[in-house]
Amino acid sequence: MMSRDYFEVPHFAWWMLVIGGLSLNWVIAFKGEAFPYEYLPVVGQGLKYLGDNHSLLLQRVFIGLLIVHVFEGVYGYYLARRKKLTQTAVCKWCLQSFILGFPSLLTLQKYDPDSKET
Repeated sequence: MMSRDYFEVPHFAWWMLVIGGLSLNWVIAFKGEAFPYEYLPVVGQGLKYLGDNHSLLLQRVFIGLLIVHVFEGVYGYYLARRKKLTQTAVCKWCLQSFILGFPSLLTLQKYDPDSKET
């Protein structure tokens, strides 16, 4: 039987992509004038265009992503409880799923508490 304290962190690249993407979306949508577009020669021009001309759309996308991440955190909590993990592990999965989203949930879904592996 596997440990009830099971917790696994997805690959670091997922953290960089998700947190970087959310942060970039927030900055361009809400603080576009503070972003150093010139440091991203090709991509910077496109981001500046989006921030200057479609900031309301980017703000709505960010709010939508935030809502999705809240639901992913709640689902992570539910799924960890259903797998009969300890309360500490459940809280870790809930927080990680809120921050990271589906990479965390995929990792948790693969966990089989009845497996004989250690």
